[in-house]
Amino acid sequence: MGTVASMDRSSLVIAGLALGLAAACGSSTVFECGADGDCLVSGIDGVCQASGYCSFPDNECESGQQYGDLSPSGLAGTCVPVAGTGTTAGTSSGGAGSSSGSVQPDGSGSSSDDGPVTTSGGDSTTGVETTTGGVPVDPDLVVWLPLDTFQGGETPDLSGNDNHALCGMGCPEVVPGVVGMAGSFDRRTETLLAIPTSPMFAAELFTVAVWIRPHRLAGSPMTIAELPLDTTPAWNSWELRLDGLDPNDLMAPHRLFFAIATVDAQTVVQIPDVPFGVDDWVHLAGVWNGMTLELYIDGDLIGLAPPGAVEFSGDFVIIGAGLVDGMSIDDWFEGDLDDFRLYSRALTGPELEQLANPVP
Repeated sequence: MGTVASMDRSSLVIAGLALGLAAACGSSTVFECGADGDCLVSGIDGVCQASGYCSFPDNECESGQQYGDLSPSGLAGTCVPVAGTGTTAGTSSGGAGSSSGSVQPDGSGSSSDDGPVTTSGGDSTTGVETTTGGVPVDPDLVVWLPLDTFQGGETPDLSGNDNHALCGMGCPEVVPGVVGMAGSFDRRTETLLAIPTSPMFAAELFTVAVWIRPHRLAGSPMTIAELPLDTTPAWNSWELRLDGLDPNDLMAPHRLFFAIATVDAQTVVQIPDVPFGVDDWVHLAGVWNGMTLELYIDGDLIGLAPPGAVEFSGDFVIIGAGLVDGMSIDDWFEGDLDDFRLYSRALTGPELEQLANPVP
């Protein structure tokens, strides 16, 4: 993340929120379990080992179990010793929840304790990268937050890139979602997530995708996710949000808004008549393909903008709130979010349709 001296003002605002909670919790990287039920990550059943830390299925380990990412540094990513040996049976590069079952080329799919399985549509011609544990993951998947577990003030990134998200003033409450469980965000508790800056965020092409269930569709703006642009506080490198059609009317119905920006100009796709209701689950995806800006709802293209451009300034990705004028957090999202993904390429229509129709 860099030193404080090298961080811009918006990163300092977000880091202050995220790291403040982590300090209050006592740890942001190690989680101790008390029972197997504490080790459920993204629908994958883990085991609470005698050491007090979670392990997850890994076929490359002789014991069949690998310690998860939130174990202490001496255990994380290593194989659980075979009973009676007292030594590890090799190591594995996979992380918590990333070594059992299979996902489709876009990362969605099912899991199993019986090793890799095949989902429909998956084959050797898809360009899918396979992790050590046998789980296919799209190599352009930069961030994958199932948002179904929060431990030690953070929620894990299952893309394999360690872009874990830190809780801000509070962690989301876990509620039923579309793909397993989801995170519930609330203005009253100032719930947000911040993903520390990474060079992977500055991609020439990108796709941001997430399931949302808004608790309101009028009134003050609600940011779903954004990547701030520090050189111009009024705009963001990209942003996905719901806000009022009339900024002077605090009860104005919301529009759906997706935008990219440079220091000089902003390119916007906006849908004035939101085609879903309060408390409806819908899948949103914003795509920048280098030529046009596209907005999808439930896998269907509903809006696009003419050629534009995007710049990056090395900020955090913020989920569930927005940075206002580069100095303060506001525009809190009120509702539930599930299965947040950021790709470093432009997903196609069929791929987005697949994301919007997850395998049960």
